[in-house]
Amino acid sequence: MSTNARKIIVVSRYFLRGATAESGTFELPETITLYDQDVLYLQQFHCMVSWWTIDDSNDTIYLIEQSAVGAGLMTCRTIKVTHGPYDIDSLAAQLELQMNSSKTTVRGVYQIKKTTAGNFNEQNASSALYRYFTFYLTGGGSFMLVDFNRLTSPQFYKNTWKAHGGPDYDVSDPHCINEIIDVNNGVGFTLGTIWTTNLVDVRPKHALYMHCLDIGDGGSMGWNGMMRTCVAVMACNVGFGSLLTFFGSGNAHDYIVPATRALKRLRLEIRDSRGHLVDFQGGRYICVFVIGRRPA
Repeated sequence: MSTNARKIIVVSRYFLRGATAESGTFELPETITLYDQDVLYLQQFHCMVSWWTIDDSNDTIYLIEQSAVGAGLMTCRTIKVTHGPYDIDSLAAQLELQMNSSKTTVRGVYQIKKTTAGNFNEQNASSALYRYFTFYLTGGGSFMLVDFNRLTSPQFYKNTWKAHGGPDYDVSDPHCINEIIDVNNGVGFTLGTIWTTNLVDVRPKHALYMHCLDIGDGGSMGWNGMMRTCVAVMACNVGFGSLLTFFGSGNAHDYIVPATRALKRLRLEIRDSRGHLVDFQGGRYICVFVIGRRPA
């Protein structure tokens, strides 16, 4: 049976076979017939921000340590940060704890303080103005937090990282914490005892990318080929535990071309900007598609 319904209400809780919100198939009770000029618009999307600050997609710190300042043995190592939701204070405490683990190759002790840009005075440290981390190593040795540009360089991976005993990782996708703690090493290669980050943002996803193989004509383009199946981008402008609410742009040209004219199932995925599936940690979402006419 076909129907001329003009609105599709998707509730991820009812995905087939109990699939999770990040990837599943929603089956309609009837087939919807889409005529020649019919297109779809994402009218609204709602979900709780239930994904964690640190998960499989961003749980690795890449660290280079030297046993003495300017001399001594240089070692490359990774630190796997414990998964979970964090605010800026609890994240600093967790990083400090794990950087001082038994696997460290320097005699010194790491300390992390919240700072402001160009001002290392920690008065009123709980203020929202304190959005930078300064890493201190005292008592012996030097270190460097490796930035994203170096991590994705095959030359750095071969000539520096592996040459100094670093563990294997995927150069195309290092799963690094740098999307939360922005580290920029600049052009040079210098180890030191103090490193100050750029902005620390404990919201790991700045946007959600909805992908679908049953609607959309592969007309989207982004930084890689995976973006071809992206049909909508929803800004994440709230933090963990808050309600994310998105409404369509209202632009008549912001439509989605259906891949079939007899729509029965929607295979949907929610990914981040690097193509990782967003782990909703059991959370769910609701979205509404409206069927309209293609503008002339």
